[in-house]
Amino acid sequence: MTAFSLFHRPTFAAKVSSISSSSQQRALLASIHVQAMEMSDVLSHDHFRKLAEESIEEALSECLDESPPLCILQALILTTFQQLTNGVRGRSWRALHTCVSVAYDLHLHLVDKNVTTRNSNETEFILQEEKRRAWWTLWEFDVFASTIRKLPTAIDWANNETWLPVDDDLWFSNTSAISCTLNPDPAVAWKELKKSGNQGSKSWFIVINALMRCGHTIAFPSVYSCDTLHGEVSSVPETSRTVQSNLDVLSNSLYCLSSALPNYLSYNGEFLNFLPGRYLHNDSAKHSIHVMMNLCRFMLYHLIVFNSTYRNLGVASTPSSENLASAASLDRFSSLDNAAWNVYLTAASEIVTIIRNSSPKHVRYVNPFFSSTIWLAAAAQIISRKVGPDYVNPRVAESNLDVLQTNLAAYVSFWRVPGTLQQKLNVLNARMETVGGQVLNSEAFRSQTPPNETNIRLSGMNDAQYFNRRFPNIATSAMQYPAPASQTFSVPSTNHSQAPNGSVWATQQSLNFDGTIPDMTPSNIWGYGLDDLLIYGGFE
Repeated sequence: MTAFSLFHRPTFAAKVSSISSSSQQRALLASIHVQAMEMSDVLSHDHFRKLAEESIEEALSECLDESPPLCILQALILTTFQQLTNGVRGRSWRALHTCVSVAYDLHLHLVDKNVTTRNSNETEFILQEEKRRAWWTLWEFDVFASTIRKLPTAIDWANNETWLPVDDDLWFSNTSAISCTLNPDPAVAWKELKKSGNQGSKSWFIVINALMRCGHTIAFPSVYSCDTLHGEVSSVPETSRTVQSNLDVLSNSLYCLSSALPNYLSYNGEFLNFLPGRYLHNDSAKHSIHVMMNLCRFMLYHLIVFNSTYRNLGVASTPSSENLASAASLDRFSSLDNAAWNVYLTAASEIVTIIRNSSPKHVRYVNPFFSSTIWLAAAAQIISRKVGPDYVNPRVAESNLDVLQTNLAAYVSFWRVPGTLQQKLNVLNARMETVGGQVLNSEAFRSQTPPNETNIRLSGMNDAQYFNRRFPNIATSAMQYPAPASQTFSVPSTNHSQAPNGSVWATQQSLNFDGTIPDMTPSNIWGYGLDDLLIYGGFE
């Protein structure tokens, strides 16, 4: 398992032997066995999954008012990982918060409070590092799940005094080393990590992941109301100047972070074999960091890219000669739009490149959470063919899409991530093919605004519209959208055979998933807002 490392391998047998409770021992071993079977070709492991879950419940009930031991948290982490892989839905969401609650109960957020030097006690160092591994694995789960669901994180970034993990080789050789905590300010976090001398791949990945999360909160301004650089809730509305400043800081931080990466973690176009042995972990780390960096770029440029997408869909019309002449005279993209699209599509191409330059079996050795990022890169190819800049080569975009769909299918096959991702991609592809031959009336577009993934937002607007109204100066050529007209909404049945899972809504008009749509607007994509289909590619 290269996605995360929870156990000190040299002393693992002794650890299991030291567990006096039979239920705790069963819980840990059964959860490990389930994980091992997930990594193999064995299809049925329901017996061990049930055994793990029952043993965990029994062990927790035995604790009464005492804090559960670390081994139970580790068992919970393993079972929750499988649940999150299968879908960020109610059960896995609640399981994650149970894990976080137990971690706080064990004070894993304060492992290194007031610690300034490395621990010279070998036994204590091993245990403390094991606690750090559990904490930061949960932190990753929390960021992933809350980003998919567009909700605040369960872990408080401002109250986190646990060092980032050191390299596995140091830990397994019982060599203690200095590390640092994760500064909630991404402009500072990479500097502190570099200064600490910690070159562990997981620590650098976490810092990049944190930057991605900060970019995500900016990318969805109608969902979050916070200081995006520090994770603190703020009642003061963001101004366009503040938002642009935050975007600039994050972009600069990503550039500096990529330059500060240890050489062995920097991807430079080489082929990644993912061969078992010494270099497997390095290939996995290099692949993961490169994909996460490009996910950061997706998030940082989401607002401008999707704002231009909405504008171009909004002014589209029937292809009459008069309309074609008028369209030819329009400057569809400002220089800001073109620059954002260039970064966005380059990020997608970088993901295609590293997939193409990796062993076809690499999905076995990377985190299945990346399937959502692969989906996003694929969606970018689909959208760019219809409403992207003129320099987009449709044939290249189609070829890139083939690579990404093949890779996504590998995640679904091996990790059993939900087929929802593939369904949504097919929906988006079919819908955008339809766009080219349908009338998209700009007046209707401006007056009809279905809600985003929930119909309870204060503004009632999707993110592109919300952004245009609140921050008009960031995209100078942005179309201004009035508030949506009052509409009545009903939630349709979530039949998997009819529609992809997710935040589906329907107007009083029926939504047909057989390829026909009675009335279309750019924000009515078979029951999804366009930005929902493009970004909310998660497991819901």
